Amino acid sequence: MVNRWLRFLSAMSTAVVLLRLGAVRGLDSRPHHGDQDVQFEVVTFRGQRVAVPLGEPLGKQLYACAALDALFKSSRGCDGVACSVMVELGGVGLCAFGLLKEPHHAGRAFHVQAQWRRLANISHVMAGNPANVILPGSGIPWPAGGPGPSLHQAAARLVGALTPVAGAAAATDVVVKVDMCVGCHSWLHTLLPVLATKRVGAVVLMFPERLTEGLLTEANSLVATAAMFGLKAFLGGFDGPPYHDRFHDPAASTAAPGPSGVFIARERAPPPTLHAFTPLHVADQSRHQALVNLLCHYLLDTAASSNFTVHVAGLRVGAGGLSSNPHPTAFKLPIILSRVAALPPTDLVMSMDAFDSIVQVSTDTLMQRYWAAGAPVFVASTEANCWPPEIGPWCESMGLRAPPRFPNKWVNSGGYIGRAGVVAKWLQDTVAHLNNANQPDSWLPASCHVSKDDQGLLGCPFIFGNRYDLGLDYESNFFYSLMWMREPLSQVSNLRWQYNWSSVVPGVIHANGDAKEKYLAGLRDGMLPPGYTSDPAFPVIVDGEKTTYGALCGTGAQQG
Repeated sequence: MVNRWLRFLSAMSTAVVLLRLGAVRGLDSRPHHGDQDVQFEVVTFRGQRVAVPLGEPLGKQLYACAALDALFKSSRGCDGVACSVMVELGGVGLCAFGLLKEPHHAGRAFHVQAQWRRLANISHVMAGNPANVILPGSGIPWPAGGPGPSLHQAAARLVGALTPVAGAAAATDVVVKVDMCVGCHSWLHTLLPVLATKRVGAVVLMFPERLTEGLLTEANSLVATAAMFGLKAFLGGFDGPPYHDRFHDPAASTAAPGPSGVFIARERAPPPTLHAFTPLHVADQSRHQALVNLLCHYLLDTAASSNFTVHVAGLRVGAGGLSSNPHPTAFKLPIILSRVAALPPTDLVMSMDAFDSIVQVSTDTLMQRYWAAGAPVFVASTEANCWPPEIGPWCESMGLRAPPRFPNKWVNSGGYIGRAGVVAKWLQDTVAHLNNANQPDSWLPASCHVSKDDQGLLGCPFIFGNRYDLGLDYESNFFYSLMWMREPLSQVSNLRWQYNWSSVVPGVIHANGDAKEKYLAGLRDGMLPPGYTSDPAFPVIVDGEKTTYGALCGTGAQQG
């Protein structure tokens, strides 16, 4: 009886899947070249339903589209003039479909030369066949069922559309996004004539999750081609460091899956603001002072010593945002979300636990490490324990992705850093789930709904497709989780603690689990000079308002 019931459920599930795919296939009405066999799914990206290859990570794409959108919003985003045209080469046209419905893009032209034309056609129909999204076959009477224009024909038509009329000045108002992928068409021969129109003000070369030497060679050729037209290349963002062709170390593990790509413009954009949040909500007001004392004694004393500015979130305005508290740590997420969602999506945000963390580097040093890692869009701390229990069946899968020499192999949610737009997307999806209000546009895999723990809801999506493009900080450049792992730390000349297995001084040490009681006081006292007191004037931010260490902590913080 049980077996018959299981077979029935399996058949019903298959029927539902086929029904959904059949409905989508009915949208595939425009001619295209041979990508009929690509498995795909329909997801929501920036509020628009789009067809993407099955399991496609989208965090890097979300950030890249936000960076391009910022250029369009600026009146001088394209070499001193307003951007008005976007060209998307490769991929499925994500930015075109993700941006077109926003009011400030009304009337702008989006030229899409997709790698996966069939999926772009489907997305075009789901978007209502917008006239300002121009696909290779748009407006051309190709034979019914025919293959559509060749790559050469499509490129020629694109260049013809961008070339200024004879005698007219060329306005530098075009931005180009190129999606690179392993085994895909090289877009060099399309980009060169587009650049030759002298209308291109910015280019983004998107890296896939797996970066090969062949793709690096292609990227270097594209960068060199852009340089011929006066464009400079930056790694990981228009605000990133100058690009150099040997940035990629195949043996490196920190912040995998690595940089989002190469961002090319006339000049580097201003650096992003780093918002280093620590969530703190005091539900029992009788414990308010004791908890503030703990915050000051560990996190803020060491932050002041290291010249690192911390933003305490939730202390004055309350937690809010959850209909229930499914896990003791879940309160953190809506507090951080309320702050991150209000920031420019290209800003940099960081979260660290309030009572069991110490800071070892300055804000400037942490930013330098972020650039050195390739400006990844989302990176989380690691630890030596796979937690919570409900993700236990998948622990082995997560652990096998880690370099063998590092014992901290599993996600730890006590510390993460990334671009605001990507982090906000994960927080929005997770907070909705905690409120039992999962939304159709959520990227949180259904398999992850078994957890109500913030760490489980960070680690589980990493295992199932990694849609948020999360990387893990195995080398502990940003964070080091101390549970079961005190021995690999040794003190170096400046009183900071070094992680010996990577020879780096972690930016933040997180004494998770029983490590707080065992080791935190000794580590804190060991890195501060005898009799140390923090500068009362050292800046601290509390719920968006600037204050000082002295105003929050008094003249000397006492352990609560």
